[in-house]
Amino acid sequence: MTGGADRGKEVNRPLRSSGRWVLPFAVLAAIAALYAATAMVQAPDTWIGLACGRQIAAHGVNDADPFSFNSRPSASAVLPSNAP
Repeated sequence: MTGGADRGKEVNRPLRSSGRWVLPFAVLAAIAALYAATAMVQAPDTWIGLACGRQIAAHGVNDADPFSFNSRPSASAVLPSNAP
């Protein structure tokens, strides 16, 4: 049995840097980078399709495309006939 001389002393153990998270993180980062570089994500149709899906889910199907400038009726069609 050791005496009381060792009590109160901190044992300076080197911190074990667990490298378990490095490999999964690197793999996920590589997959994310490859996915971001694909043509599917860079295509504007992908993002407009997602936006249209959100619009339909939130408000139902509209008569006119809310993301197109030309699909709206002109201002003269909306004004009453007796407008100056």
